[in-house]
Amino acid sequence: MTEDSVRAFLTDYFLDSNSLFGKSRDCWETFYEKNHHPDYTHVRNTGGVWTSKDVINVLSSGVLNGKRLLVSIDNVILLAEGRTAVVTYTIDQIFTFKGVENSDRCVYTLVLAEIDGQPKMVQEQRSNGMPIPEPQSRWKTNADTQGHHNHIADYNYGDEQSSSNASVNHVPSRQSRNDNPKHADPPRKPSARRASARNEGAAASDP
Repeated sequence: MTEDSVRAFLTDYFLDSNSLFGKSRDCWETFYEKNHHPDYTHVRNTGGVWTSKDVINVLSSGVLNGKRLLVSIDNVILLAEGRTAVVTYTIDQIFTFKGVENSDRCVYTLVLAEIDGQPKMVQEQRSNGMPIPEPQSRWKTNADTQGHHNHIADYNYGDEQSSSNASVNHVPSRQSRNDNPKHADPPRKPSARRASARNEGAAASDP
């Protein structure tokens, strides 16, 4: 495995699993056999441990329906010359359980092993859920008391691709700083080279 192949595996994994909600038990069993180690375990945030069979029972029962959106693949550590990997990733879960709508964001730690050339999930462990952040406008401007502005880049989520948020602090232009005496640039002293050039020009222009 390589970091790129691990990222591709997870991206495809969530695309495929989201297409299976509402499908038969046979579909889920085929999916789990393809992507999971026979001894796969899922450690819940409560500390309980589920096997593949336990997860399939829930997913195929009809009491749980929804989707899991891959927000970001945060870290990939390759071990044993790429035969195993430890991955940290973040997902948004939007689902209904027994008819009640729920949503949260959680972080997973995953152990992958390469078996017959195919990545297989060996163990997943999830954090407690957090509220999914509200999307922000493309540019949100907050003026501070000194006339500076902070621009916060839009946080995008809700697609199947990895995404991330960013914060950008706007640096005022030189003109705006000079308009404010408190932030005005100090007078620039002429360099020795420029002063010498001016002196030579003045000497050449003298009669």
